[in-house]
Amino acid sequence: MELIILGSGTAVPTERATAGYLVKTDVPIVMDIGRGTFSNLCKVQDRNEISNILFSHHHVDHYSDILPFLQTAIHESQDKPRRDIEIAGPLGTKTLFSKFLSLPGMDRGTFKISLMDVSNMSFHIGKTRIITHEVYHVDNLHCNGYRIEYGGKVLAYSGDSRVCDEVMELCKDADVAVLDCSVPKGFSREHHLGKNHMGVIGCGKIAEQANVKRLVLSHLYPACDGHDLIKECRENFDGEILIARDLMKVNV
Repeated sequence: MELIILGSGTAVPTERATAGYLVKTDVPIVMDIGRGTFSNLCKVQDRNEISNILFSHHHVDHYSDILPFLQTAIHESQDKPRRDIEIAGPLGTKTLFSKFLSLPGMDRGTFKISLMDVSNMSFHIGKTRIITHEVYHVDNLHCNGYRIEYGGKVLAYSGDSRVCDEVMELCKDADVAVLDCSVPKGFSREHHLGKNHMGVIGCGKIAEQANVKRLVLSHLYPACDGHDLIKECRENFDGEILIARDLMKVNV
């Protein structure tokens, strides 16, 4: 299994694309596809081979590039057949993306697009097992974390989440965990970013308690600039720590 980070940033514009990840098992699976990630995807993967996209939640920085992805797929399918596309995510995914598919031109593809709500369940994509838990990010928004199991290896992805038991369960004994760092140590818990994300300290605590082998700190706000995130995380986690960057490849 291989992880390629398509976007390690947030809604705040920086040189980083926003959230997006490509996981290669027996099939390529995209998890989130925010601003700038579609271009990065095209650098590392034949876009016509992408048939499965998983969304963690419905904040724009995690889904905005689904529109150019689908528009390109629809346009190119007029000349070259492509595989059907399955889009899955937390409760509300079918409702939200049905609206996107009603936009002008979105009905011209020669392939099928399936929409599914998948929370607190497990299913397979090819030979890859996907386990989902609903995690807690902000009030009144359904959010998923994902655990991907393939070939005896485990990759966990928190999406955006506060520290919670559900993230801990997803990360249990994971070979690699991609967690919602967002902010550095000492960032005010009174600020909404400090309250609604794990932060570097929370990531370290989750990784240590869940016995994660390698931790990838991602979803990085500019507040992280100038901080030694590895040193800060090391206060709680003794395993290997990586700071996410766009187009980084990680063998799981």
